[in-house]
Amino acid sequence: MSHKLVVATEPFVNFVSDAFLKKFILNLRTDYTLNFLTTRNFGSSIKYKGSWLTIRPTRNSQIAKIPNRINTASKLHFHNSDTTPVASTDRCPLCEKTTNTMSRLGHCAEHQWVCGSHDGRWLVMNWGQECPTCKVKRDCRVCKINQHPENQPGDSANYPEISEKILIIPSASDFHVHFRQGDLMNMVVPRIVEGGISLCYVMPNLKPPITSTEQALVYRDKLEKLDPNVSFLMSLYLNPDLTPEEIRKAKEAGIVGVKLYPRGVTTNSDIGTESYKVYYPVFKTMEEVGMILNLHGEIPSDIEQDICVMNAEEKFLIHLKELHADFPELKIVLEHATTKAAVEMVKSLGDTVGCTITIHHLQLTVDDWAGQFHNFCKPVAKFPHDRQALRDVILEGHPRFFLGTDSAPHPAHHKECAQSCAGVFTTPLALPYLATILDSFNALHMLKSFACENGKKFYNIKEEKCREIKLIRENWLVPNSYPFCNTQEEKSGIVIPFWAGKTLTWKIDSN
Repeated sequence: MSHKLVVATEPFVNFVSDAFLKKFILNLRTDYTLNFLTTRNFGSSIKYKGSWLTIRPTRNSQIAKIPNRINTASKLHFHNSDTTPVASTDRCPLCEKTTNTMSRLGHCAEHQWVCGSHDGRWLVMNWGQECPTCKVKRDCRVCKINQHPENQPGDSANYPEISEKILIIPSASDFHVHFRQGDLMNMVVPRIVEGGISLCYVMPNLKPPITSTEQALVYRDKLEKLDPNVSFLMSLYLNPDLTPEEIRKAKEAGIVGVKLYPRGVTTNSDIGTESYKVYYPVFKTMEEVGMILNLHGEIPSDIEQDICVMNAEEKFLIHLKELHADFPELKIVLEHATTKAAVEMVKSLGDTVGCTITIHHLQLTVDDWAGQFHNFCKPVAKFPHDRQALRDVILEGHPRFFLGTDSAPHPAHHKECAQSCAGVFTTPLALPYLATILDSFNALHMLKSFACENGKKFYNIKEEKCREIKLIRENWLVPNSYPFCNTQEEKSGIVIPFWAGKTLTWKIDSN
């Protein structure tokens, strides 16, 4: 069969439907300028006037995955070929590495971004590096020769100030975090600022859980005494004794939300929810006064119903949809999403539905926690395609997805045992973790919006304790442990952090 090769020589955007692509392919002419072309279509063939077009990147193609709001033109040329060509031996124009060392996006992993075409050649650049031809530095990924739009939608107007080795952003907000009690709390809370965080939404699953306004205020006072430089937003544990009257009282006292835990699905959820309908009067009052409903999005495992930790989140999503339909003005947050299905569900619902994503779920898959208790958490990390969906929605810049670390410390001997406790500890290194992971899939430019802006906008929070954070590109090792004085068990204890002993590539400058 005869094929023609569509050679793509400019950046692509990976957020366009196949129908859109086909519509324009069928109208192609030589040198036709096409606004979007999807990288996922490489290798596919479309019949055109009796011939087959095969989409392939070839020599001089440098492919950058960039936000879909940016309209980057792509020129397509026809080249005759009797058979589908094999991959070329393209080289990175800076380091001359060939395709076998290129990333899946088609460019050298050490030279992440693409500047505009100068004298017919694409320059592969680090984000923020000054283009040697046009001298534009801010966001050279979208520049064209002699065309550098100021504050183009999706451009660097809302991106952090960044250079090759320095990243400056506001302090981050963590909209899902556990601080525990007693000695563990005394160790964790003073380390919040070390991780670049200045605002925390505190989970209520203590022993006993925080079920009343008075309990929430007492706990907040303890946290503020440990670190007055952090803003603590408090929540209540949904339980049968919670009434509409208590909701109004909580709102007046500054309590932000109510956390729904299905019974038995995670740490300290023994008095969790079994039925949602009985709480409809509470949800109605929350909708009226403007409180947030936070959902642990899993249902309990049930062998007879074929439900386990791997599908518990997806099985829960119908409840999210029903709650949103019944209370469309109630702000609902699906916590710590781990599946592609969860991402798609949240995106399909209205503007009153948001979603937190943890640091560790952006890195882990099922293979990373099976048999490795320090990576075990609830909900568990899922499949690679689920992790990719979490990464993609951050790259997309979706405003209703934001950081909630779900940092949940446990003493090491409670993790390293037959019945390992669920939880991953990330608080002391939150921003270095996140910057390192985002940088690994070319999403560092989304750090500011994901970690510092989206959550506060969704919660309608104006923070007073925000400060400037300076991150520097530097390799360094995660501490192997964090010690604390365990007076309850009359011995010293340690907490093992996420990625203990591994290398991070970004570090907060403490000078």
